[in-house]
Amino acid sequence: MQAADGSGDGGAAAVSGASGEPAVVRLSLRGEPVVSYVLTIDAIVDSPRTTLQYVWRRAGEQRRLEGPSYLVTAPDIGCEISVLVTPVGSNGALGAPQQAATAGAVCVAPEVPHTLREWVQRGERRFDGLFDATDRERSLLLTGDKIKVRENRNKVEKTVMKESHALARLEYGTDELTFMLVLPSVKRASPLTLRAKSAFQRDLIYLALKAFSSPDSIAALPTAATSLKPATALELNTPEPSGARSPASSVTSEQADMSDAVRRVQLATKFKNRTLGSFARRKSKE
Repeated sequence: MQAADGSGDGGAAAVSGASGEPAVVRLSLRGEPVVSYVLTIDAIVDSPRTTLQYVWRRAGEQRRLEGPSYLVTAPDIGCEISVLVTPVGSNGALGAPQQAATAGAVCVAPEVPHTLREWVQRGERRFDGLFDATDRERSLLLTGDKIKVRENRNKVEKTVMKESHALARLEYGTDELTFMLVLPSVKRASPLTLRAKSAFQRDLIYLALKAFSSPDSIAALPTAATSLKPATALELNTPEPSGARSPASSVTSEQADMSDAVRRVQLATKFKNRTLGSFARRKSKE
């Protein structure tokens, strides 16, 4: 991490303040600039009554975040994260602000590009357990050319919205779970606000959409030497739900819905024919 004195060795930096002004005595930034990791500011102030204000920036642009911690997310990839820390005295007086920054740009863990390639080669990836603004459960299905929003209606899963990868985009909300899925051709319901099961699931959806839209972009992802933490790695490697279908199957997800309907009609017709046949045999005996 880049310390306030620019040393970049991750150590704390001594900071002096003018006499009588609140001051930050030592400042350092902990954590790895890797998606799913948390950056944390450690600061020692001159007085127990001195508080701190935090302004986090991504590539110089102010983020809507406060507090001593910053969750690194997929939109941060390729950017430097910095924080400006301002001491505030008990009387409201402001001391000299101090800054700390990551030593380099945000990267992804080495497992991520490999997994994204597997999904793209398979031609399909599904994300379950999402909820919209009305608390209705939704699923997202990425296929070779589209992203599809699916839901269960009367115990039958159907695609209710879809958009090509090239047009769809994902925007993060102000908390760690919410995102907006923008589908330009679906004007009546776009953007669709969704809540992910976890912050990393939201990151995976963001990265998967880009990977399916432009497979060559996977190779361009900056990769860190730091691996994912065990819980996050488990989430990355969780297999698709049992209901998910491979594109190698004889039907696509939407075709499966149609096939179910066809089977129901066939069964109803078969039952009707049997009933009519039984009725005809009884009439002939009479």
